[in-house]
Amino acid sequence: MIVTVTRPLASLSFLKTLLRAFAFIACVSLSMTASAHNVLKSSIPADGSTLERSPSELALDFNGQVRLVKLSLKRSD
Repeated sequence: MIVTVTRPLASLSFLKTLLRAFAFIACVSLSMTASAHNVLKSSIPADGSTLERSPSELALDFNGQVRLVKLSLKRSD
């Protein structure tokens, strides 16, 4: 009598496919998260500038839309 066992191999194949799918989804998710950050292109007053008095205007120009969670201004003496 010959007995053929196919169930464990099918399960192993399914687990490998599932693991590959999970790894693919994880890689795509992480790359999308990393590319979601915007960069400051320019500012008024310019970065590193020295001011004699308080500026009449403050402007930050980003390369895309941003949602500011916190913005703080510090006086350096």
